[in-house]
Amino acid sequence: MPTEEQINASRLNGAKSLGPATEDGKARSSRNSSRHGALAKAVVFPGESRRLFNELVDKLNGSLHPENDMDNLLIGKMAAAHWRQLRIWESEKAGQAQPPDLEMRLDRQFHRSLDRYMRLRVAKTFFEQTNPRSV
Repeated sequence: MPTEEQINASRLNGAKSLGPATEDGKARSSRNSSRHGALAKAVVFPGESRRLFNELVDKLNGSLHPENDMDNLLIGKMAAAHWRQLRIWESEKAGQAQPPDLEMRLDRQFHRSLDRYMRLRVAKTFFEQTNPRSV
């Protein structure tokens, strides 16, 4: 669970956003709630904030600018791993012991998804540069 400080920082950062500027970006953005909703239902426990989880997904989308379903899938995996890691930190603060390798596994899951996302982006850019007519 995010701290009050993290929540306030999220609100401040969110207030700076002007949203998507292009028509394509606006069209993609309009589909976010249906994608986020299903993911939040699967990842967020009762008593946890779906709004905060969706803000996390929005931040990742804002940073990584997904262009297709595979991008969104990988960003969803990153968000789920980070959310679960936040949950572990909260339960540790409450004095609940966690399996020693769980945090490391979630961290690897996040970074593995980010790495795959970045590799797909590089491959796509390379393909577009070497095959300009097919884009």
